[in-house]
Amino acid sequence: MTGARVIKSLSGGDRVFMTFNAGGTFAAGDFVKFDDSGEIVVATAGAGILGVAMEAGVDGTDGVSVDVTSDMVVLMDNDNAADTFVSTDVGLCGDFTGGTGAMVMDTSSLSSTVAGLRCIAYNPQGYGSDSDTSVGLFYVCERELAEREL
Repeated sequence: MTGARVIKSLSGGDRVFMTFNAGGTFAAGDFVKFDDSGEIVVATAGAGILGVAMEAGVDGTDGVSVDVTSDMVVLMDNDNAADTFVSTDVGLCGDFTGGTGAMVMDTSSLSSTVAGLRCIAYNPQGYGSDSDTSVGLFYVCERELAEREL
């Protein structure tokens, strides 16, 4: 599993979708952000996240749907490259890694320092990945629309 799947708003609010014009190429499930001209492009680790693209886009595509739900909680896989995702990672923060169509949580970036995503559940059940212990729920901390810490 790659990319982010929005599960809910931690505050209990409704899911919110908006449309934007694409200024670059991205896949459904990618984190996206604004570019300098107000169009959306694939997000990069360490930058504020606008939301999650609900469909693929290429430069010049108009009306791309993006989930911009406040207090966004996403289901994501972990890369398990240098460090293995474990239950004690709950509460830690880190950034995602990978480009368009290949975004996963960078397990080696997890620490107590606030970053783009905070782990709030290890191997959550009921989302279609019950036996996959590399999957977690993450609160999106660094947003372009509003930044909050959890």
